[in-house]
Amino acid sequence: MNIYINPYVAQFVLILLQINIILAVFNLIPIPPLDGSKILAGFLPESAENLMYNLERYGFLILMVLIFTGVFSKIINPFVSGLYHICLSIAGII
Repeated sequence: MNIYINPYVAQFVLILLQINIILAVFNLIPIPPLDGSKILAGFLPESAENLMYNLERYGFLILMVLIFTGVFSKIINPFVSGLYHICLSIAGII
């Protein structure tokens, strides 16, 4: 069975997939304003958990430094591309 999908629609869906993966991975980074820090805090002892909450006021600054220096993309790209290829493999696109 041949199904025709407009290439522009397919490209749009792939871009949406990539944006969603980037946002999901970004949100799991364990820097205090993000959800990843709350997950990490659940596994830490109380003393380290208090340190995480004290770092929260500097979290935005830390994120901006990581993003604008390019360190962020070097950290996040392997995870994003790996998840992207897994999603494409599951969908049978690759």
